[in-house]
Amino acid sequence: EYKGEEWIMSDFVQDWTKYVYGTDSLKLKISVTATDSNYFAGGKIIDVNTYTVTLTPADNFSWGVGGAGDNEFTVVITQKVISGGDISWSNTDLTYNGQEQKPVATPVNLFAIDKGKVGISVTGGQTDASATSYTATANEPTDVDGGRARNYKLPDTKPTTEFTIAKYVVAKPSASFTGGTFGNGNKVVYTFTDPSI
Repeated sequence: EYKGEEWIMSDFVQDWTKYVYGTDSLKLKISVTATDSNYFAGGKIIDVNTYTVTLTPADNFSWGVGGAGDNEFTVVITQKVISGGDISWSNTDLTYNGQEQKPVATPVNLFAIDKGKVGISVTGGQTDASATSYTATANEPTDVDGGRARNYKLPDTKPTTEFTIAKYVVAKPSASFTGGTFGNGNKVVYTFTDPSI
């Protein structure tokens, strides 16, 4: 599963330290390829992808008894689930403005490499004011910067939140006569102090 940092050979190969000698020299050559080369950062196993790792003896080394050819294995990094507890909801108390409105879902507890780079789309927006609450649903991770959203997914049962849209409060206008008796060519002047929506 995606962990926001590089997976290294010791994560996959038992007793990897036995293949290291000196300060940091290796007895093996490592070759890594990825199915999706667009998400293969610097030859490192980090992002969600399917990787093929090939190990061969380094110069001056050879396989021991029973060893021949390359040693190849596949590494599949799967998406990290953003659970309901990893979502912060805001914009849940709204006021009618004539347009569709909905809450904002922000993922929290992301790995450091992804902070500020992943958002969450929301469905269930509404326009009209209502005395009862509406339900909004977190739909899927979205890219804010750098294509990091592909490393995450939401659970099969999508997280939801309730939100309200209150009626827009209109200031009651004041009225006054221009003079004389109403109906004899005189007018009622209404003064609106309420701004337009």
